[in-house]
Amino acid sequence: MTVTMSIHEVKDHLSGVIAKLIETGEEVAITKHGRVVARLVAPSPEGVVLGLGASARDNTPSVEDLRWDDGELADMLDGPALPK
Repeated sequence: MTVTMSIHEVKDHLSGVIAKLIETGEEVAITKHGRVVARLVAPSPEGVVLGLGASARDNTPSVEDLRWDDGELADMLDGPALPK
């Protein structure tokens, strides 16, 4: 569940907002003029698997590790990456 608060409310009650976040784990959507501009979330527990198969303790893949040529993409997709 997400709680929505204005940036001014969060600024005036930051320690209470953080205490409630720790207690409930609810995300806080921070708004400015009615538009969400930031989100305050509890940290992920250690050992949670992050995207791309990296865990918090592993090295994050480099950009070069995430680049594939057309042949590699075709193998992953069982066909050409882009139609000819």
